[in-house]
Amino acid sequence: MPKPFFSSDRERRLWAWTLAVVVAIFSTLGLAATLAGILRDRGLIDDFFFFCFLLVLAAIVTQGLKTRPRGVEIGVALGIAAVYLLVIARMAIPAAERTHLIEYGVVAVLIYEAHRERSSHGRRVPAPALLAVGAT
Repeated sequence: MPKPFFSSDRERRLWAWTLAVVVAIFSTLGLAATLAGILRDRGLIDDFFFFCFLLVLAAIVTQGLKTRPRGVEIGVALGIAAVYLLVIARMAIPAAERTHLIEYGVVAVLIYEAHRERSSHGRRVPAPALLAVGAT
């Protein structure tokens, strides 16, 4: 009997959430510019970006605390942290461009967790962190 495609219900849910986030990103492309304009006009765009940045950072840290990252995963995390720090240091980058880091940071966390869930059920997943970044 062939193995089911997903190794668990949790993996299936993680992939469903990943798809939902990607669909939400692409379906709100026109709305995102309008929302960014409203936030910019009210002087809230930097605060909104920083708040979302903290949420993604909290998700990454909590995931890191649940597992013991390996060398590749630590390297990927340090690279991502460097990118985020550069973006924060260069706040003059247009807000629309900065929000992509938040959006795809969420996608990367979901993909990473789906790969780790798959791996925890005996399926081979080489370098889940690199796969998550590459897929994102």
